Amino acid sequence: MMEILKSKYNVEKKGLLHNIEEFPISRKDTSENQTGTWRTLQPLFEEATSPCSQACPANVNIPLYMSLVREGNLIDALKILRLRNPLPGVCGRVCPHPCEASCNRGEFDQRVNIRAVERLLGDYGLDIPPTREDERGKGRKVAVVGSGPAGLSAAYFLARRGVTVDLYEREPEAGGILRYGIPEYRLPREILDGEIANIFHLGVNFIGGREIRNEALSSFTESYDYIFFSPGLWGSKLPDWGYKGRGVFDGLKLLREIHAGNIPDLGRRVVVVGGGNTALDLTRVLTRLNKEVAIVYRRTIEEAPAFEDEIEEGLEEKIRIMERSLITRIEKGKGDGLKIEIQGVAKKDGKIVPKGPKDHRIVDSVITALGQTAEMDVREDDKIILGGDFKTGAGTVAQAIGSGREGAFTILEELGLLPENGEADNRRVVNYDHMNTVFFKRSERFEFRCREPDERTADFDEIVQGASPEEAFVESNRCFSCGVCTLCEVCWYFCPDASVVVSDKGSQKIVFDLDFCKGCAICSVSCPRGCVVMEEEQ
Repeated sequence: MMEILKSKYNVEKKGLLHNIEEFPISRKDTSENQTGTWRTLQPLFEEATSPCSQACPANVNIPLYMSLVREGNLIDALKILRLRNPLPGVCGRVCPHPCEASCNRGEFDQRVNIRAVERLLGDYGLDIPPTREDERGKGRKVAVVGSGPAGLSAAYFLARRGVTVDLYEREPEAGGILRYGIPEYRLPREILDGEIANIFHLGVNFIGGREIRNEALSSFTESYDYIFFSPGLWGSKLPDWGYKGRGVFDGLKLLREIHAGNIPDLGRRVVVVGGGNTALDLTRVLTRLNKEVAIVYRRTIEEAPAFEDEIEEGLEEKIRIMERSLITRIEKGKGDGLKIEIQGVAKKDGKIVPKGPKDHRIVDSVITALGQTAEMDVREDDKIILGGDFKTGAGTVAQAIGSGREGAFTILEELGLLPENGEADNRRVVNYDHMNTVFFKRSERFEFRCREPDERTADFDEIVQGASPEEAFVESNRCFSCGVCTLCEVCWYFCPDASVVVSDKGSQKIVFDLDFCKGCAICSVSCPRGCVVMEEEQ
């Protein structure tokens, strides 16, 4: 040390070393100074729920299967998806995907096309049937009434635990609203058939062509441990138009007949009343059957409850819409026609009422699509669990799937068979404000390609073309993995006290050395995915 001082600073010539015999040198490093005692805030590693998963009615872990697709591991991504949703190929086509509306990336550039990746995984899994988780439910027996999305979902989650499931359906084929309410150009039957076959592969016994009414339910309570009742909503109410005879049809029942191959004589001039998905589906189906169709709707198309993509595709196909209009009367016309009276609308005491001059037209058929009601009255009891639209009212396919899963888990819990992953995700939700997006690059969202309107209205072939595996891979890379630690080590890199320890073993990926952590919150602020939170020191 003395030699260094002499050579570098010439201290001897300056007389700085006069009467100094030696220097005190520390034999300890700075680890002796435990700066953790300065701390008032403490970092906590806490993975959280992404807003997309929270918004998903089936509560699918979207970031997890996205990360697996990103790694090229489609089989495990499919398994994660099927933990919550047995119909990914269906949902990838007909679900409005509220998950995308909640996607944090939408505030950065463009939302991730979750639907495209889900659809790819669903199609990939058509030839990969699921397997049972265990046989603990062996000897237990459950009846599921209704084979729509809720019934199929309940049957799937029960059968995976080894429970014997008898699935009853009044129509000859399974699917409910998926088969008899949704047109093939939105949901090809080979996709639906493939996913139903995968559910039946678990040992579900399908009993078609048998309608279960209240009387049968009484006997079921003796022969089954539980009954999951989800027949859907196939009833409706006709407005008081003064005429309910020939030429006036219930929309949902008509769709069911058309999809079953029984097309009634509708004539050529058809009016559809309503603004929901059923009204849009009917109008587009009848257009493909060479009918002259017009929608009569009491509000504007922007206010219609139909899915946004349904409306956009319908407008591209040049469907006719009479907005802010009401049919006020129907009379039997000359021959087979109907004379309808149409008026504009106004609001009175918060209600929409007819107003203005009356317009009279001659049509061949009037079809109502004004909402759905139950066709029978069944109440829950100790052995009957209600589900799907029958319980909650008309909703989406994903909501019905979530309802079926919830009903199945209720039964499994009562039977002592509740799976470990059956608990709800109650963790905090990572919103955009919790993210540090400086580490992400902007990129364009994958957009579906559609057939041209003039081409697609000539047949019932699928309209939307899905993503290729390469496109799905690119899209999965756009996922922020909100709330999920990816071991990026940003927190370790920026920690001024070297008090962050990163581990790829176990669920505790980040550990803090609290002897030296001063609680500066740099780790929390710098984390790209909101996985580090600060809490007051106890």
